[in-house]
Amino acid sequence: MKTKSISLLTLIGISLSIICYSQDNSKHSIQFQEASLESKHEFAAWRVDYYICTGIAYAKSMGQSVEDFAEFVGKHHGLGNPKTATLATVAYAGHTVMTSYPGGTIEVISESDSVLIFKCNRPYIDYYKNGPMLGVTLDEFERYFWGHVAIMAGKLNMDYKYEIKEDEIISTLSYKE
Repeated sequence: MKTKSISLLTLIGISLSIICYSQDNSKHSIQFQEASLESKHEFAAWRVDYYICTGIAYAKSMGQSVEDFAEFVGKHHGLGNPKTATLATVAYAGHTVMTSYPGGTIEVISESDSVLIFKCNRPYIDYYKNGPMLGVTLDEFERYFWGHVAIMAGKLNMDYKYEIKEDEIISTLSYKE
């Protein structure tokens, strides 16, 4: 009797599993596929940049500057603890951001215990090939983007300076004296 009960319960369990599985997603026309990590990075970079432009456009509509918006955002988050952060802390964050873009690159040019010089490309330029995005120019976007890095570095007791040279950004990061 016990064997028949276990066999019957097993048969019912298998039958229910088959019924549930066959009714799962197979009847839906939309079937989700897992996106590649690369496409997720590309979308995340575009989405963040679009929200940056949304914020800049809103700030401008309220009579604020790009720098005002960067300062507002910079007050609300940071890259780490100023007591333990190193030049590498900022460099690794920059690497993560820049390599999230399709074709984004970042490279150390020189380093010492107190100064890091690196260069990266400007992979976000394509967003502006047809002019401003949401009324935000490439210049405004870059003033926010790199100005925000300076704010974040400042919170870690570091100085950050950048120079745009054609298709590259040359950045200098150092500890404040």
